[in-house]
Amino acid sequence: MHPGDVVLEARGLVKDYRRARAVDGVDVVVRAGERVAFLGPNGAGKTTTLLMILGVVSPDAGEVTVCGVPLARSRSRAAEHVGFAAGYLPLTERLRVREYLRLYAQLYGVARPDARIEEGLARFEIAHLADALGTELSSGQRTLIGIVRATLHRPRLLVLDEPTASLDPDVAHRVRTGLLEITPRDRLLVAHDEPRHA
Repeated sequence: MHPGDVVLEARGLVKDYRRARAVDGVDVVVRAGERVAFLGPNGAGKTTTLLMILGVVSPDAGEVTVCGVPLARSRSRAAEHVGFAAGYLPLTERLRVREYLRLYAQLYGVARPDARIEEGLARFEIAHLADALGTELSSGQRTLIGIVRATLHRPRLLVLDEPTASLDPDVAHRVRTGLLEITPRDRLLVAHDEPRHA
């Protein structure tokens, strides 16, 4: 992809739930090199929009294309270009961090997983956690490891839902710094609530 190429195009996204319309005609276009953030209070439809972009939730209307691949017709092909992380996703507790990341690197088809894992852990200053079990990690550490996992295959579109919500300022700073190192090369789409730290 070249700068300016469209990485994500979502048009007319609508999602209705039993009591209300959660998303009403949202359009999102993200080009290579851009960073986009969804800002708004709880219940504004940010996560629902992201889940439609990821293909986890089917829109009631509208369509999504990722790197030129229509999500509705070729979800697996589109998903190859995407990385996703969220603080609320569980982490396998019985595996060591390195084992967990190696498993996902193999699923992603990463050729040299160990080098990519070390690079990711170093980027977010958590190399010392490589041999820790999931049960030994704080919520902030789990968030950082989730982001490392989501970036192992160097996705063209990186989707993060509330990446710094409820994190200590120091950990939130590491998240932002690490993402800034990645995003000149990879694409970033972030959804989160109003800032919780000054």
